[in-house]
Amino acid sequence: MLAQRAGLGSRLPPSNAVAKKPARLPTSTPQQKFARLRRMSFKDSHALEMLPARIAALQDRIAALNSLLADPGFYARDPNRFGETTTAFAAAQAELTAAEEQWLTLELLREEFEAAQE
Repeated sequence: MLAQRAGLGSRLPPSNAVAKKPARLPTSTPQQKFARLRRMSFKDSHALEMLPARIAALQDRIAALNSLLADPGFYARDPNRFGETTTAFAAAQAELTAAEEQWLTLELLREEFEAAQE
């Protein structure tokens, strides 16, 4: 690396140089702390309101798909539909996981924002 950056090695400080202490950060006032907090946007608030219904709908869909897959003769009767149902089941589970994670993130943000306002 030093060969590629000819002359850079001579500009580096000696290894025995005393490291400077980092400057102390000033303490923040409550107003500054509040200004740094992320506020809930309308989009976030709306998503937080809509996510419980979406999560419930996904849980219902997963339950319906699971009942289809629980039939022991389903694969024997219709292997193509079984494959489609399995794919839909996996997609619904992934979507449910994402929706629950989004809800949790937004709920934590809401709680943090409300605590900062007090």
